[in-house]
Amino acid sequence: MQGLTYREREVLNCLARALNTKEIAASLGISEHTVSQHRKNICRKLGLHSTAHLIAYAVQAQAQESITADARTRTLQRQKRRRL
Repeated sequence: MQGLTYREREVLNCLARALNTKEIAASLGISEHTVSQHRKNICRKLGLHSTAHLIAYAVQAQAQESITADARTRTLQRQKRRRL
């Protein structure tokens, strides 16, 4: 997700949660046109050529982020136990 703006990453996260353009716009307080523009920019930056690829990428990125966060949490818990 490097190279994406903060707002583009927010839109990508909403797509991973299966929100449509109208729902994303309402959730982020922006227009539907702006959401569509962010989606186009994301596709261009990531080299994706369809909505299906965009959504698949979003879901995969969110899953990877979740796995990374879980691993970070486990590492912190282990470090805390070692200190005790």
